[in-house]
Amino acid sequence: MGGSQPKPAPVKQPTMDEILIDMRMAAKRFENDARRAEKEKAKQFEKAQQALKKNNEEGAKMYLQNMMQKDKEMKMMQRMANKLDSLQITIKSNTSSTVMMQQINKIAPILYNQSQQIPTEQIYSDMDRFEKSMDEIMVTGKVMDEVLNNQYGNDVQANQNVDAMLNQLKLENLNSIQNNLNGDNMQMFKDLKQNEFQAQNNNNQVINNQNK
Repeated sequence: MGGSQPKPAPVKQPTMDEILIDMRMAAKRFENDARRAEKEKAKQFEKAQQALKKNNEEGAKMYLQNMMQKDKEMKMMQRMANKLDSLQITIKSNTSSTVMMQQINKIAPILYNQSQQIPTEQIYSDMDRFEKSMDEIMVTGKVMDEVLNNQYGNDVQANQNVDAMLNQLKLENLNSIQNNLNGDNMQMFKDLKQNEFQAQNNNNQVINNQNK
């Protein structure tokens, strides 16, 4: 009994990229064949002209028939090259679209699941609370600025009133002292009053500068 025959190795199917490469190469071969047929066509026509010059009509007719055959061959090769180019472009486009759809079909469920896990309502709620909090902070800040400005203005006005009352009291005291002074003490009183008047002017100037 003979041994069992080994199974033949499976034939590897060409990939789509390999098929497209073969189609492009075949189209190039058809283009080259078309150019060679065109050159041969020109040669046959030239030979027909030379045969006519030698009054060889039979030979000229034969060359013209060959020329027509090469013309048909050239056109056929050109059509095949164009068809292969068009076909491989179409196949490549369809293959790219198929691959793209396969990738989309893989990604789409993942994207859908992710979109379902995003708490959209919670995000909108958090954003709404954030915007309201920012508005409240801005309003509170403006109110505090107004309060501080008013308080500062009241403090300045109060200080001005106190200084004015103090200066008035000093003048009254000086006038009272003046009424009780005589002779040599009068000049000292005038100097003291002049210094007090100068101090009051300086104080008024400082207050005016603060108000500006």
